[in-house]
Amino acid sequence: MKVYIVGLGLIGASYAESLNDLGHTVYGFDQDPAVVDQALKEKLIETSHPAMIGEVDLVIIALYPKATIEFITTHAHQFKVGQIITDVTGIKKGIVTAIEAMMPKGVHYVSHHPMAGKEHSGYAFKDKALFYGANAIVIKTCNTAKTAASKLKECLLSMGFKSVTDASIEEHDQKVAYTSQLPHALAMALVNLEDDATILRFTGNSFRDLTRIALINEVLWGDVFIENRHILTDKIARLVDELTMIKTLLERSDKEELLGYMQAVKKKRDSYGRH
Repeated sequence: MKVYIVGLGLIGASYAESLNDLGHTVYGFDQDPAVVDQALKEKLIETSHPAMIGEVDLVIIALYPKATIEFITTHAHQFKVGQIITDVTGIKKGIVTAIEAMMPKGVHYVSHHPMAGKEHSGYAFKDKALFYGANAIVIKTCNTAKTAASKLKECLLSMGFKSVTDASIEEHDQKVAYTSQLPHALAMALVNLEDDATILRFTGNSFRDLTRIALINEVLWGDVFIENRHILTDKIARLVDELTMIKTLLERSDKEELLGYMQAVKKKRDSYGRH
């Protein structure tokens, strides 16, 4: 299969590395000429020439949400009949519908979201192992071609993703607000809670694990937070309610109910396995 990847940051370059190792022919482009030069030098991509967009089977757009729409607006005329176009954006409302409206007839657009990442961004941190055992979400709408969605799923599974789940735009944005965006908000709040310069001498694995994702790509996550703000603010409010309940139990010195709460949470988390 021939693949063109737009955006060779952490995710795009990791896709390129993985697909290369699987024997696919990979082309790609990044707005940073130094990144393109490095990708060519490392033979991660064959060429960056934009004319190849119209010659491939799969185009993967690994850009920020607004940049994804801008790219398709500019390059949709290059897409060919039978191609699969996909993006990796972490927010789908306002993105998927807009892109579907721009797709030329006969070109198959299937959005997806790899639930994988690092606390560092950029080409230098690429890692095909990022996807081993990870989850991926494929967005299904009334315009999604079943064959194209199946091909994309097969590709993702071949890269090492352990599960690929179908979801609507609404289901995706609701659930990733809880599993992805809320944890990032919590990590930022936890880091910002104290200004004690000696605090690091009192930290252990729990603090390091919980705050790792506060090393955030603010440009990307700022866009995601704002675009999904209505759902995310609801999740934050519910988290505040949970913390308030714990606070109330502490204020009442209600050890019995507190232990019951802890046991219930532990049992629930244990049911998740190693996810």
